[in-house]
Amino acid sequence: MESVVNNKSEVKVYSVKELTANIKRILKTSFTRIYVKGEISNAKLSSLGHYFFSLKDGDALLNCVMFRNAYSRLKFKIEDGINIIAFGTVSVFEKRGTYNLLVEHIEPEGKGALQLAFEQLKEKLSKEGLFDERYKKVLPEFPSKIGVITSPTGAAFRDILKVINRRYPDVNILLYPSKVQGDGAAETIAKGIKVFNKFFPVDVIIVGRGGGSLEDLWPFNEEVVARAIFESKIPIVSAVGHEIDYTISDFVADKRAPTPSAAAEIITPVKSELVDNIDSLQNRLLDTVNDIVGEFSLRLDRAYDRFENISNNLLVNKRNEFNLLFQRFVHSFDNIIEPKKNEFNLLLQKFVHNLDNVVEPKKKEVEFLSHRLVESYANFVKQEKNKFLNLVNKLNLLSPFQILSRGYSITYKIKDNTIIKSAKDVKKNDKLRIKLGDGALICKVIDETADEEEQMILF
Repeated sequence: MESVVNNKSEVKVYSVKELTANIKRILKTSFTRIYVKGEISNAKLSSLGHYFFSLKDGDALLNCVMFRNAYSRLKFKIEDGINIIAFGTVSVFEKRGTYNLLVEHIEPEGKGALQLAFEQLKEKLSKEGLFDERYKKVLPEFPSKIGVITSPTGAAFRDILKVINRRYPDVNILLYPSKVQGDGAAETIAKGIKVFNKFFPVDVIIVGRGGGSLEDLWPFNEEVVARAIFESKIPIVSAVGHEIDYTISDFVADKRAPTPSAAAEIITPVKSELVDNIDSLQNRLLDTVNDIVGEFSLRLDRAYDRFENISNNLLVNKRNEFNLLFQRFVHSFDNIIEPKKNEFNLLLQKFVHNLDNVVEPKKKEVEFLSHRLVESYANFVKQEKNKFLNLVNKLNLLSPFQILSRGYSITYKIKDNTIIKSAKDVKKNDKLRIKLGDGALICKVIDETADEEEQMILF
């Protein structure tokens, strides 16, 4: 600092650097870790990942910068026109002679960051068509393999198992163990969907967890999960939280279930009801066949009765006509035998001709009706037989032996003959009996460990 004399008094003169340094010290000391609210404008992301923007109100403008590390932690997108509350420290850029707010964290004014991020992603994906009904896949009516992506220790998976074992116990359940909250959960869920599609083509997938706060459920609001669900070739049921909870996954999935238990009910029929329905249909089919056979028999009897009545009436009428003519002939025979001989022969031929013309068409009509009746009955019996065989085939699909014939197996402990439902139920050197479709194998456990790719658990 230099000193000058003006009117015999000393005046302090600052260099630009000294003055700027003093201003920086004062601002940094007075305005450290403060909250500032305003409207975002001139928002711009640099090539290095830093975000530059301004905060403005009706009277002033404040330049702000949010460095890459802080910006990467934001859940929502910074856009012009959003009113926010920024937290940070005022700093001076000495070479430019400007001051800025170094922003460490941002909250939307009037609503939470997660809620705003939810609304922004929902609007984005909706515009892209990820929620459109035309992309929704139909759930299978009788699934044989069900995939589940959730925590293996959570209540959601226990609820799903309980409902499925009660309603449809013959189905196979494959679990992909996944984190359902916290860092990395969204990536794990998305990976599980891709693993099922590439390596384990199940009939339907349940993706979900139990209820919780918006922060707990946030992995199911991540874009990576939404796009994995949309790209899945396998139908997906989203079962996140309780009935009042909605996530982005619910909107993208082929079916939304209010709870994990409800998801299990949606994708599985009740086996006992199916068996009852098949029995009922079988009984109805037999009753219908019996009714139709009885009706056709009755119609056939009536047709033969009509034919017999028509034939008898015709014969009686013609016999009476013949007798009358014969009597007239006998009466006149002595006088006009010769003159009437030719006339008699003509009448006799006419009688025979009339008899053939009347009886033969009726006989052919009856034969035609009888043929049509037999043909219609045969076609009906064939159709009903095919329907019955289809019902029998559906019933066979429910048979556990049918499932074993497709390559599945049931494993028992030889020691106490209990069924093995988890890898945790056995230990090394345990002897096991594996039931297959055409026999059984006796095996011994040689290793309890499994690598990462073998962590898929078969139930």
